[in-house]
Amino acid sequence: MTDITKCMGDNCPNKKECFRFLAKSDSWQSYFAGSPIDGNGKCDHFWAIKDKETLKRLQYENDR
Repeated sequence: MTDITKCMGDNCPNKKECFRFLAKSDSWQSYFAGSPIDGNGKCDHFWAIKDKETLKRLQYENDR
C-alpha cells in the first residue's frame, strides 16, 4: 500500500509526472476530497518523480 494521500488528477496538467497520481493504489487508499490545485493552477501537493526510469514505469502501468 502506498501510505500517502493520492490525487485523482482532475484538471491537472502535471498528473502524468506526479507520484500522488501515478502511485499504485490499494483498497484502503486515501485521496484528496477535491483537486488540490489552486485558482492559479498551482498545486502545493505536487510530488515530482525525478528518476526517469521510475516515471516511465509508473506511466506505463497507469496507461494499461
